[in-house]
Amino acid sequence: LGLRSYNRQELSSAHVNLANYYYRQGDVSQANEHLSQAHAAFPGFALVRYLQAFVMFNSGEPEKALDILRPLIAEGRHPFDDHYLMAQILLKSGNREDAIVHLQNCLNVLPDSAKAQTLMGIALSLKGNQERAEWFLGLALNRSPGDKQALLWMIDCQLQRSEPAAAAGYASQFLEGVPTDQIEASIRKALDNNLMPVDVRERLSRWIWLHAHEQKSRTLKIFP
Repeated sequence: LGLRSYNRQELSSAHVNLANYYYRQGDVSQANEHLSQAHAAFPGFALVRYLQAFVMFNSGEPEKALDILRPLIAEGRHPFDDHYLMAQILLKSGNREDAIVHLQNCLNVLPDSAKAQTLMGIALSLKGNQERAEWFLGLALNRSPGDKQALLWMIDCQLQRSEPAAAAGYASQFLEGVPTDQIEASIRKALDNNLMPVDVRERLSRWIWLHAHEQKSRTLKIFP
């Protein structure tokens, strides 16, 4: 690969590219090895440390990810990405209050970020504040119409607020363009979300599936 002929920053970037390749192949061990070499080659490369935290989190080592992220956040080089990843880790561990603080930091940096608005909506929904959750999810859907995660959580918000008609409207958006024979697979794929409690997944899966089949029945009555 000719890595030895590169200067230190180029060498670090080359190892980052290899780490990305191995991570996408599912080889976390090799990804971590190349990220370690990238950090050794150029310790000032903050992106490397962020990627190390990202890989640690997604390979089931959140505490190691937090150990990397805390000093990165203190340095403030990439405030949006660092706070966003921190919020994801905290949400998965059940620390919703602190996750909301980090998401507010994200929105201070990028107020119009649909993904930060969606995650804020999720955090608030998990905290039980459905009204505020709905507001943030609505902002996200205005910026990113058809976003499956935002729609899923919006459906759940409406159901928890006893608004089945509104939930049905969002469910129709969720199912838009999905072939009838792929409805179940589409629901299952969208619900493969590690932030969503199992009982919520099961409830939404059942409700959306029933809504889809009610829609199909109504269509068949209109067009016999």
